[in-house]
Parts: sequence; structure tokens; C-alpha cells
Amino acid sequence: MKGIENKSYGPQLSQEEINLLSSQVTLLKSDTILYEEVYKLTEAQLEVMFKKLHELLTNANSPQTKKVILDISRTDKPDAKTRELLKFLWKPLLPYVEHIFIITGRNAISNVAARFIASSLGLSNFSIHKTREEAK
Repeated sequence: MKGIENKSYGPQLSQEEINLLSSQVTLLKSDTILYEEVYKLTEAQLEVMFKKLHELLTNANSPQTKKVILDISRTDKPDAKTRELLKFLWKPLLPYVEHIFIITGRNAISNVAARFIASSLGLSNFSIHKTREEAK
């Protein structure tokens, strides 16, 4: 299977693309999920990845709440339509999330923008980090 490409996924996805996108959401530990965002946000891509996130967060065989490492370091700032979709997708998952570590990989200005967007999505238990190492 190829790796994530710098392209828009969708609106029609092949099974290979669905598998590839799903592989970007993984369980690191029983209480920690890694969500690695792709380069270009699309509705089809977000629906696939949030479906996998939902499955991992609501798994009855793991802790009731989990930490999510949300790595957005390779994606662009979402437009208004995408922010509304993200808000819709995050809302039912928030009761299962203890804390979200948002990894920007960028400078202080990008971190401020990420904080603003996270707040506008309804996320409250989050912190912003430049690298995954800082989030630990």
C-alpha cells in the first residue's frame, strides 16, 4: 500500500484509499489514540478517519476516556465549511476524550491559529505542541 499523498481524497474513495486513510488513526496505547491528519481536508477523507476514531474511542474493551494525539502538522488551515464539518464530527466524540494534544509542527503564530480553531470546534481539554515529543 502506498503512503499518504499530497492530494485531495474523494469524493469517491477506493477500498485501498479507505484502508490508507483509516491507517492514519491508530491506537498507540490502551488509552491513547494517534490521529495523523492528511495534507488536504475533504469531506470523504474526514468521514473515513472520524469513523475509525469513533470506533477506537467507543471500544468497550478499553478505558472509558482516552487521550488523542491530533497531528495536524502536514495539513493546511481548514476553510469555514470544513470547520463546520469538523465541529459536527467532534461533538459526539468529546465525552470519550480526556485530552487532545494538538501537534502543529509550526511556529507560535500557527499555534495561536490552531488554538482559535480548536476552541471554535468546541474542544476544551486540549493543548498545543510543536512536536509529538513536547506532548508527552
